[in-house]
Amino acid sequence: MRVLILGNGVMSNILKDVVINSSDTFVDMIDTKENIECDLDFDVIIDFSNHLATKKVVDFAIMKNKPLLIATTGQTEDEIKYIEKAKEKLNILKISNTSLGVYVMNEIVKLASSILEDFDVAVEEIHHTRKLDSPSGTALTLIENIKKSNENKEVQVNSLRLSNISGIHKVIFSAEDEILEIKHTAISRKIFALGAIKYARKMLD
Repeated sequence: MRVLILGNGVMSNILKDVVINSSDTFVDMIDTKENIECDLDFDVIIDFSNHLATKKVVDFAIMKNKPLLIATTGQTEDEIKYIEKAKEKLNILKISNTSLGVYVMNEIVKLASSILEDFDVAVEEIHHTRKLDSPSGTALTLIENIKKSNENKEVQVNSLRLSNISGIHKVIFSAEDEILEIKHTAISRKIFALGAIKYARKMLD
């Protein structure tokens, strides 16, 4: 799999290292603050840039007619609509967290929400101080999955920005006589790169 990476921040560089040290092929890494141009052959685009480049990234993928994995968060409603409209023309996967552990966490949360309907629910997320969007995209996805069994369910949210934490997400189901906590901790941001590669491969299947 030949991978083109969009963005030049921390995650893009981690992804570059992971691709180089895998059986896949690193093609290029492009800063989305500039014009997105690439004349090299590639199979898939992985975007770890910034939501502000969403329309530019989508337009580039459509022009190249290549699958696009969007791993950025913080999109506005207009940017989300732009992505959804583009899905009519292109294979696009927008995912708030590429960790496989978080995928499992979301599946567990959906199950718990369907059973623990009368429990109070809270979501807590902690990230490094450089993370701009709050609540995190992952927290919003967790809330969305909690509400699948009851769209009117009230979910308390707590967002913290501390030191250099890669990501901690916790969902708490609380009743009078018991409490269930479902928690995921990212020890290293490498998990997001490894997960992105797995998702990208599935897009090519």
